[in-house]
Amino acid sequence: MKEQTSAYLEKARELLDQADTMLGVDLNEAAGRTAYLAGFHAAQALIFENTGRVYKTHGGLQGEFSRLVKDDPRVDDQLRAFLGRSYNLKSVADYETGPTSHVSAESAREAIQTARRFVERVAGLMPAQQQPTLAERFGRSATREAEPGPEQDHERGNTVLVNTRAGFRGQRGDGGHPRVHRISMVRATETGTNLHRGKRPTLGSSSCKRWHLSGCDGFGA
Repeated sequence: MKEQTSAYLEKARELLDQADTMLGVDLNEAAGRTAYLAGFHAAQALIFENTGRVYKTHGGLQGEFSRLVKDDPRVDDQLRAFLGRSYNLKSVADYETGPTSHVSAESAREAIQTARRFVERVAGLMPAQQQPTLAERFGRSATREAEPGPEQDHERGNTVLVNTRAGFRGQRGDGGHPRVHRISMVRATETGTNLHRGKRPTLGSSSCKRWHLSGCDGFGA
């Protein structure tokens, strides 16, 4: 499901809750109008998911929604007619005056009930949302902290990652936590064999100092 599609459905459900609140305090016209708007946003969700288009006019949206669901057996006749019928409630609330400008509590309640079914039916027409993989959920960077990536061939003068584990404790109280040291290989020597196998040169040795490994002189950071 597209992000904007989800936002339309969320808005539709919020409007349904608002309509219930309005009906509870006898704001029948506002409740009926809001029930229609809940259906409007749900229909917009279906249209956007399928076509990527956003309709700004009520007539255009209703026509496109009808086109998308006309042959879908999951959408019954009452739901297909809902947008057109409930739009009348919006018109009454927005434009009518006098005796015809009122909506009964029964009409508003029926509109809300149908709107709620409309929204949930539209949500059921959406493609199933694919579950993210563990790597996507936690980020590919959250990999094994102390394990270096594949060592490259230092015969070619590339970069080698050396994993130094507990046992090489520093004077700064690092607790022996694993470290990864990056060494720029200028040329291959006998030391490169040990590096390739993940072994650390002897502390204080000429090979250790030659490659400037942290830990040769006072366990540098």
